[in-house]
Order: sequence, then C-alpha cells, then structure tokens
Amino acid sequence: MNNFKNETNDYNRLKNAVSATDVTAVRRLIKGGVNVNSRSAAQDWNGTTILHVAVSSNNPEIVKLLLSAKADVQKANNQGRTPLHLASRSGNAEITKQLIDAGSDVNATTNDCRTALHTATWRGNTEVVRHLVAAQADVNIHDGDSWTPLFWAAKLNYRQITQLLVEHGADLNHRIVNKQYTALHEALRNGHIGLSKYLIHEGADVNMKAKSEGILDLLLKSQHLDPPVFTDMMDFCLLHGYKISRDLMTRKVQSVKALQNCEQIQRWLQRALETVPLLSNICRNLIRQQLTISKKSRLKKSIENLPLPFLLKDFLAFQDEECESLLKLTF
Repeated sequence: MNNFKNETNDYNRLKNAVSATDVTAVRRLIKGGVNVNSRSAAQDWNGTTILHVAVSSNNPEIVKLLLSAKADVQKANNQGRTPLHLASRSGNAEITKQLIDAGSDVNATTNDCRTALHTATWRGNTEVVRHLVAAQADVNIHDGDSWTPLFWAAKLNYRQITQLLVEHGADLNHRIVNKQYTALHEALRNGHIGLSKYLIHEGADVNMKAKSEGILDLLLKSQHLDPPVFTDMMDFCLLHGYKISRDLMTRKVQSVKALQNCEQIQRWLQRALETVPLLSNICRNLIRQQLTISKKSRLKKSIENLPLPFLLKDFLAFQDEECESLLKLTF
C-alpha cells in the first residue's frame, strides 16, 4: 500500500513538473528513479500519460527526457489518441520527429479510426505531414466516415499537403462510401479550382460521378464561379478526357438559361456539343487512365518509367508545346 502511495506521489510530482514545463525538476525526478510509465498514470480520468502531458505542453526538451527514460510512445488515451496524434494536432514538427524516431506507430488509429496523418492534414500542419509520410504513414487509410487524408486536403485547399500526399501514392479516385464523392468532387464543391486542376493533371478521373453529379453539375451549382473560370475549367477537363453526352449537354444548355449573366456559359455549352475530340487526345487519355489503374505509383512517375521516347512521354504528361499553352495550371 505504501509503495503504491509513494508511486502515486512520484507520478503526481512528475506530472506537475511536466505541466509547468519545469525541465530541471523533470530531469531531477527522472534521475531519482521516478517511473515515467507508472501504473498510476492509468488512473487519469482520460487515460492520459505523462508523455501525453509533455507533448501537449509543446516542450521538445521534456519530451526528449521522457523518451530517454523509455516513456511508452504507443499508449493511447480513452479516445484512442497516442502522443503522436497530439503532436500532429498541435503542429509541433520537432516533437513529431522525436516520437517517430522513438518508434511511435504512425498508423495507429483513434476510436474514430483517424491516424496522425488525418489529424495533421485536417489541421494544415505541412511539416508534420512531411515527417509522417517520410516515415511510411499510410496515405490511403480511411477514417470512420471513409475519408482519407487527401479528402481533408482537398476540402480545405491545402495545396502543399495535397502534393505531398499525391507524391506518396494517395489514391486520387477513392470514393466516400455513402456519397460517392472523390477528392476532386470535394475540391470542386468548395470552389478550389487550382487544386482541382492539379488533381486532374495527376490522374483524377474527370468522368467519375457522385450520386449522378459530375464535374459539370458541380461547377454549374457554384454560385460564386465566374463564367471565364467555368469555361477555362471545362476546357481543361475536356483536354483531360471529359466525356460529353449530347442528351446531357442539351439538358444543361436548357437549365443554364435560367441563370443570370450566363451568356458565356451558354456559348461554351453549345460549342461543347459541336466539338469532336482529337483522336490523339483520346488515345493519350486512355493510356493515362490505364496507367492510373494499373500502377500504384503516381501517374507522373509511371510515365517517366515507360520505355518510350521523350517526345511521347512529354505528350502523355501534357508537356508538349500545344498543351502547355492550354493547361494554365496555376497551382
């Protein structure tokens, strides 16, 4: 009984020192033999450990001391959050790196099935994301709502994070189970045109629909989309293989007539009905589509690895002179 009481007192002293970011006191207590993984820690109402407290205090020096004393990096609180989840949320890249180097599981999930990468992406913590993907965090793991980290990046217009996720193999065409949205749909729904173009250029399927709604529907629904932006975006989609249905487009022409100041959109829709895609562009997009389906690596890398002349690789990557003048990829 006395041993348990002493252990509890030691734990409380260490916890108070950590909470106060008193590095000297923490060092002295650890040197004096206080168990940083004391079973008393489990009595915290939220399941919080000393290491959780240190990470929340954003003090890398104290975290380093605790890790040197073999603090348990895998211990989760009652919400299933490990210290790495907390570091990812706060955006402390240095502490994130310390925890990863100490063996923290980068793919550990909370009670709602979210990893540290979900959390870091949602909070827009780019450097934390960089550390996590470098440590082989799963970029395609989805949470309880079927959202991958890429959905959060697309929704919130985090461009650097989007690039990091794509470069590390994010599935551009993953669908949310119920709504059937992809990351591209999420970006378009929130008016992020530049990010949408990037996703398409990297291999997002422009013809995927979410509950019968495609790219054209989402753009026409946008109340803040200027006609020049609409026509530029749709030209971009056509170049990347957007398929036009005459019946569908005719209905769109009729429905858009009810909109105000839409003459430019009407003209584009009418022109699209009369446009015949080039055979060369059809072939290019079919090849790109097959590469996206068959290769786990990103599309750009797949094209680079093809045993083809550079001119053909440039053509497949939309890097030929004609396309570069049309793409206007402002990301």
